[in-house]
Amino acid sequence: MARRKGKPQVFCRWKDVPSTLATRTGWRIRGRMVKAKVEPAAIMEVVEERQMTVIDHTAKIVKLIQLYHEDQTTPANVSPLELAKLRFFRAFVKPANRRRLIKRCKGAYVTDSAGERHWDSSIDEEGWLMFKEAMTLQRAESHLSGREEYGIFGGENSCHLMIDLDLHNVPYLLFLRRLEVLLDHFHGKHRCHVQVAERDARGVHIILFFGNKSPLKTRRKWLKEEFQKLEWKHPDIFLTADSISAVPREERKGIKPVEVFPARQFGQRLPLARGRIILLDKPLHFIWRRGKLRQDVEGYINWLIDRDRQHMEKNAVLSFVMERLDPSCAAEDGYNASVSPVHEPAKQAASKKRQTKGKLRGKTRGELVKLWNDADLGLFANFNAGIYITLSVLHAQGDSEVEAVETVMRFVDELPDVSVCSRLPDQREKVDTDICRIARGIWQNDPSYTWQVVAAEWEKIGFRLADKTTWDARREAPPPVVPADVEITFTAEEQQVLVEKLAPIVFGEKQSQKPEKQERLFRAMAFFVRYIKGCDRELPVSALPSILEGFDLKLRNHDKQTAFFDCLREMEWLYIAVDYDHPRKKGGGQNRRARRYGIGKAMAYKFGEPASSLSFLHPPQQMELYSVSRFRRGDPRLGEIPSFDEQMADLEEVQPESTTMADDD
Repeated sequence: MARRKGKPQVFCRWKDVPSTLATRTGWRIRGRMVKAKVEPAAIMEVVEERQMTVIDHTAKIVKLIQLYHEDQTTPANVSPLELAKLRFFRAFVKPANRRRLIKRCKGAYVTDSAGERHWDSSIDEEGWLMFKEAMTLQRAESHLSGREEYGIFGGENSCHLMIDLDLHNVPYLLFLRRLEVLLDHFHGKHRCHVQVAERDARGVHIILFFGNKSPLKTRRKWLKEEFQKLEWKHPDIFLTADSISAVPREERKGIKPVEVFPARQFGQRLPLARGRIILLDKPLHFIWRRGKLRQDVEGYINWLIDRDRQHMEKNAVLSFVMERLDPSCAAEDGYNASVSPVHEPAKQAASKKRQTKGKLRGKTRGELVKLWNDADLGLFANFNAGIYITLSVLHAQGDSEVEAVETVMRFVDELPDVSVCSRLPDQREKVDTDICRIARGIWQNDPSYTWQVVAAEWEKIGFRLADKTTWDARREAPPPVVPADVEITFTAEEQQVLVEKLAPIVFGEKQSQKPEKQERLFRAMAFFVRYIKGCDRELPVSALPSILEGFDLKLRNHDKQTAFFDCLREMEWLYIAVDYDHPRKKGGGQNRRARRYGIGKAMAYKFGEPASSLSFLHPPQQMELYSVSRFRRGDPRLGEIPSFDEQMADLEEVQPESTTMADDD
């Protein structure tokens, strides 16, 4: 009797599939080819939900994807064109969200009489339509050949960033100014290149290619910081929403923030789209292949991987783009700023020091020193906000109203850059009037409990705001933590718990099964338990990478750090000995600071101790600035503690009395 073949293994999650199994396309991407007439070694079941167009019903469709083992493949002879397509897929498509895509389709979104928005394919236009389908290698090849036009959504990681410089409904002069500044900054860096339409372009794409993939969130944050630096140097380009929000509403017509892709919620057109030309060392024009004009994929990929790559001259890029722009789609009005700094309005000069308003909690002393030493507004919303906080501190430190006013006026006289306020130096008398008016409002009441605590803490370290010679005073750094001098070894049960619960958080599901990774985790945890035992102060979760830096554990991600501590608490290896919070007066909730941890009852026996006591038996640490221990919640003075938002509201209440406030302040 013939032996019956075994059924192939079935997987329900891609992360459970070992690296030795892949689809035909997966092996093709790796440069291998599945042998002919072989049965699949495994099956992947994927459940997709599709909305029915005829009836209002969502159908669940089960797709069976065939997987083949590495032993069922052979090395493939890949042509240069095929290799370039595979590299394009790895660089731009594979790191993206593969579960949905956008596609250029005939039709447009319309709103019916019931107010519902739907896609009407009978309209003789083209637009982008989103599909909950996988962005496959075959679709990427269709995009590169020009048959279709696809776009991607951002995933966890990315190898590139794309700056979408839009001309549609944007002032033409603002568009040119932005393009000039961005090319000045990025030209020749990060493999920067430009993509523009062949004719009637309604904008350009500035693409930065980094080669290696890294977290998309980190890359976008870095680019936003670069934009803020450029806005500080060129306040007339308005790249971010923060700078635009500082402009009066009546002057914002057509001024929109620059979009950055990939993004999680919005789709991005892939590079090398049909009708687009990419500017590298020269314009990458179409080439003839199989009787049709197609994108030069090989030329594009070869330029990206060439270490000696050359770039088009910046002026040549500007000329090439301007020749293909469609100025008729630009906004007619809304931007009248001149590129020349000679004609720079006073409002723009003041915005050089403008930054996003933030929270002063724990940063008040540094922000005040930065304001008066460097003329940098920093976290202050405007110059008057800095004056208000300065006078509040002087009031809490015991200065009289007259002394405080004289001190602030002296600080204004000593500012290194008067552009921090649009009323300086021509309207200095108006600034002095505001200083006196704000001081009168502050000295009508006693200092709040918050400012009394702040003043007392600053007095301990010798900091007085009125005396600039004390501005370098610093709190003494705490002594380094000395881990407990105890040899820690884990039992087989404890090691099993670490492997099952903590190792997947630190290394991931697959890597956590490797013996060398597990052994590294055991050594790290033996040290960390000793460290917690010897630590007698608060421990922020962000300190985890520096504590365990000698064990080669990748713990830079904040979510991973939080999950690390939560897992140890769940295992009862540590517990929260002291928890600090500051109850908010509005909206409930709490503002937390770092916690103090103790050895949990599951590990207490290793130090010759009984199970840990309850947390309320541990005395609280000395209270730090801007935080109130939970043991003082019954203090009636807590009702006097104002938040920074309330202090800003108090400032806004006194501002209408003055007509000297500039528009941008």
